[in-house]
Amino acid sequence: MASPTTRLVFALFALLTVSHFDAAAQPPVTFESLREAAADARTWPASLQEQRAQYARTLSAKWLKHLVADKLATNPGRNVDWALLRVLRENTKRNGTNLFQILPEITSDLRAATREDPAYLEAHVALALISYETGQRSLAVAHAEFVRHAAGDGAARAAEDERRLSGALAFEASVPLAWAYRELGEWEHGLAVVAWAEEYRRSRNLQPWEPLNLIKGLLLAGAGRGAEALRVGRSLQLRVLNTMMVAHATYTLTPRVSIYAQDWVHSQVYLGEGDFRLAIRTSARDDLEHRKQWLLMPYYEQYWNDMGLLFELKDEPVAASEWYAQMGRMRYDWSLFFDRGGARSTTPLIGGLPRPGVIYYQTEQQDYLWGSPFAYAADQYRRLEASSDRQDADAVATKQRLLAVVRSLEARHIEPGFCHAIRGGIAFLDGDFHAAENEFTCALDRFAERGGEDPKTRVLLGLTKYGLGKDDEAHRLLANESRDATAIQGLGVILARRGEFDQALTCLNRALTLEPRSLATRFNRGMLFYERGHYDEALEDFRLALELEPANREIGRWIEVCGVLAEEPESGLDFFRRGQVYFEIGEYVMAREDLLRAYEMDPQLSQDIAPWLQRVATRLRSTPAAAAAAQAARSPEDGAD
Repeated sequence: MASPTTRLVFALFALLTVSHFDAAAQPPVTFESLREAAADARTWPASLQEQRAQYARTLSAKWLKHLVADKLATNPGRNVDWALLRVLRENTKRNGTNLFQILPEITSDLRAATREDPAYLEAHVALALISYETGQRSLAVAHAEFVRHAAGDGAARAAEDERRLSGALAFEASVPLAWAYRELGEWEHGLAVVAWAEEYRRSRNLQPWEPLNLIKGLLLAGAGRGAEALRVGRSLQLRVLNTMMVAHATYTLTPRVSIYAQDWVHSQVYLGEGDFRLAIRTSARDDLEHRKQWLLMPYYEQYWNDMGLLFELKDEPVAASEWYAQMGRMRYDWSLFFDRGGARSTTPLIGGLPRPGVIYYQTEQQDYLWGSPFAYAADQYRRLEASSDRQDADAVATKQRLLAVVRSLEARHIEPGFCHAIRGGIAFLDGDFHAAENEFTCALDRFAERGGEDPKTRVLLGLTKYGLGKDDEAHRLLANESRDATAIQGLGVILARRGEFDQALTCLNRALTLEPRSLATRFNRGMLFYERGHYDEALEDFRLALELEPANREIGRWIEVCGVLAEEPESGLDFFRRGQVYFEIGEYVMAREDLLRAYEMDPQLSQDIAPWLQRVATRLRSTPAAAAAAQAARSPEDGAD
């Protein structure tokens, strides 16, 4: 008889996975793919290049019509940004009801323009800005890096005017590029961008551009170069903008110099050193009610987000959410023009994170915008955990978004236990138990270093140990989790593997009491009933499991099996049908007995039965254990196969 262990392992770890891959997902846009497209375009005939370049400019004309090339070449800095925003405001006045449809239309036209003319740098800069503002940081990096490298390509930029313009465009792209690298935790890449921008500014005899120093200080702090960051921070003075426009209104504030940027850099240095209290005291000396009015501080949105994270790390979720919530206010620029997923709160997942009630924002496409990175990661992990096909395009994209946030946290040395546990959870869901074991073990070590522990991580490590066949270690990790349905279910499967079926059934019953809609637990209990020969009870559990996931073919197959086995055969045809079922599920000895019984009762079926008996004999000869069982079960009067 087939081993119940094998079936229960399958039920616990593989029930919710499928073997096919959805190849419909498009390959991601990367810096390399953009360079390859540009190189290919240079091989086109000159007339075709000109024709497609002209069409590309036609596609983008209504969106970049306010871009002034002469001004850009002589005074770079936010020129593309403001050209786009001006068009967006014009559209807002004319058609405010369709506000959130404007930006996708712009993006679609600009992407089409870059496909027509892969070297169309103005469109690439605009896409870099839009991608950064809508949470697509990796895409922003691809477009901005393409522009920066194109600026140094003398072959492609032969004319002096064109070289100057390409340099100015690259300078504009450097700001979202540096911010994107910072938020991705790629400090050295960000510092290289800042160094390039500073060199360009000096080569053009441009005035110092204060935002670059702010970004530089924050990147140095993230990179662990605290002394250098503090030196930059002490010299920072950023002038607050004196105008803003929202829809039809224009507001003016008196220009003044803010020291908030100095405090901001200092706080990030202390954060990198693990001193959360000093980081908060340095950066939030003014009260929240005062600072949340500073709508015109340069990069105030990133500042508010960093403050929220500091308070969340300090275990003050209410204060953290107040800072995060400021980002939900109407901003004077980009967030007017894309539809956000809204403020979301979530419950703790791993290691007490996220803090209960903290919020985060995301786009409709699920990209992270701002707010608690832990809350976003927790909900993305739950989304991945609930996926019935972890190889389809949506699940793959969810995993990529989740890993991007984890990499950013790891680069900032923030909550390493949480990061290891999330990585372990992804490996566990993928069935890579060796990687999961390593990540979960590291996570528990990190939690212990901070004087804590995490029951969910311990449960997942126990299930991982079970998946590796380390039953004793798994049992020790799971045995004390009397309120965790997943742990109790895992313990039940271990007991079933040991042959302790009554205790296993008690565990699975308890797990279903705690979590009645658990597909895996329901299926496991059905398999346990099946192994004990209680086919009616197994059939009931399988049917309930199928109600939870109607498209699951594996459950449907076991319903068919138990439906046949639950009925007592009365005719030769009934025995023949049951023998076929036994063969399909690997019960070759039982199959042989039923097929022979069918032949005895109804010799007219001999021609149909003979091929099946031959298949059974072949399988019995190829599996020594089954052959021995068949020999032991064979009576003296049984003939040869």
